[in-house]
Amino acid sequence: MISGVDMNQRMRVIASVFPAKNRDIAILVTAQFSLAFAINFMHVFVPFYVQAISPLDEAATLGWTGPAVAACHHLGQGRNR
Repeated sequence: MISGVDMNQRMRVIASVFPAKNRDIAILVTAQFSLAFAINFMHVFVPFYVQAISPLDEAATLGWTGPAVAACHHLGQGRNR
């Protein structure tokens, strides 16, 4: 017992408020939004990370990082067409 309420009773109340289908959809939407946000956030900062770890000078690193990121973006968009 937690706080004077039986755990089974608490689970029945939660299940009646959030039916399984609605709960599953809410979890799925939250997971998809979180993943999309994380990937887009990471995609912005990849060139800065590459520049930090690259042994080449700044101009040479930017010379290949820009086209590489653009190619990845273009290939990703091409699959959705």
